[in-house]
Amino acid sequence: ILKFLVKIEPDNGEVFFLKGQAHLEQGEAKLAHEAFWHSTQCFTEDKVDLLYRIGSLYLEVDELNYALRYFLYALGIYPESLNVLFELGYCYERLGELEKSDKYYNKYLDINPFSSSVWYNLGIVHTRNGDFAKALDAYDFALAVEPTNSSAIHNKANTLATIEKYKEAAECFAELLEFEPENPRIYASIGECYEKLGSYEVAIEYYNRSLQILPTLSEAHFGIGVVNLKTQRYNLALESIRKAIALEPENYDYWLGLAKVLFEMGN
Repeated sequence: ILKFLVKIEPDNGEVFFLKGQAHLEQGEAKLAHEAFWHSTQCFTEDKVDLLYRIGSLYLEVDELNYALRYFLYALGIYPESLNVLFELGYCYERLGELEKSDKYYNKYLDINPFSSSVWYNLGIVHTRNGDFAKALDAYDFALAVEPTNSSAIHNKANTLATIEKYKEAAECFAELLEFEPENPRIYASIGECYEKLGSYEVAIEYYNRSLQILPTLSEAHFGIGVVNLKTQRYNLALESIRKAIALEPENYDYWLGLAKVLFEMGN
């Protein structure tokens, strides 16, 4: 049908856009690119929107370099397109080009500082860069705009745990329970924070609460084993760590934990 339409309306960019989409869906990359490129050479009332739609289709099939080509073309026409700036930040983040990702997310925020999702994504970029202070600031801004952004709360909690601020991390994970009260991994994460703080009985309480929800959660069994190891209850530690290994036999840390317990037992 599209081949027929092209003969009738050879200057209709939307026809070539649809033709490109059809080729892309069939994995015909060269034909898709030819059709898409032809569509950009036809007259259209909103070329930026057309380029954005083409880039988005390439993004859906993980052709990030082609997506970037069209997003950058669109940005050259309209440098303040929020949609395009967001996707550029996202593409470069996916490609691991974090400086460029940072640049485009910040350009977006210069125009619209009240986007929780962009602050959140910027937090991820800073985390991957190892700049944890900036990451925490970004997550805080995300939460200032949207206090119910549970993903931002989760990443903030993980970042606090990474920099060994375990008390603040435990409080942050506890906030997350308001949104996900039946998530066993959150209870296990709180348990790990208290274990690092040396509050061993509180840690075991949270590990057990996670196991009440999901008895097969290996990290909770291992966490109980670590607490028992630290409190020199070696037989109990051995039992819990062996349960963790039975559930996840390829986990390096679990075997290392088992070795530590056996060493302390003189075995």
